[in-house]
Amino acid sequence: MMMLYMSSSDVAEWVAYNRIEPFGEERADLRAGMIASPLINIQLKKGATPTKPSQWLLDTGPPEDMDPEDMKQVLKSYTASRRARREKAEKKPKPVGRYTKRNAATSSERPHST
Repeated sequence: MMMLYMSSSDVAEWVAYNRIEPFGEERADLRAGMIASPLINIQLKKGATPTKPSQWLLDTGPPEDMDPEDMKQVLKSYTASRRARREKAEKKPKPVGRYTKRNAATSSERPHST
């Protein structure tokens, strides 16, 4: 939405600023790597190769093309897992207690604490 109101010179300024002081998700990943890397490194055995913050960057390259049969298989797997989760939830016993939907008392019927 902001791009609708920005002039080309404003966009150019932001691009230049990003070159000097990067921002965005890639920079956030690098900052996370700067925290994760030393935490992992202090736990490594002697002689092990330490990690670098840049190793924690996510690879967000272009998505790979999938052939339609692979897409179909992924979708079948996803729907099967969702179905299994739903069936498991349906088999789970419903809580029975004082304030469940099945036996909820109206506010006037609830005992008042004194």
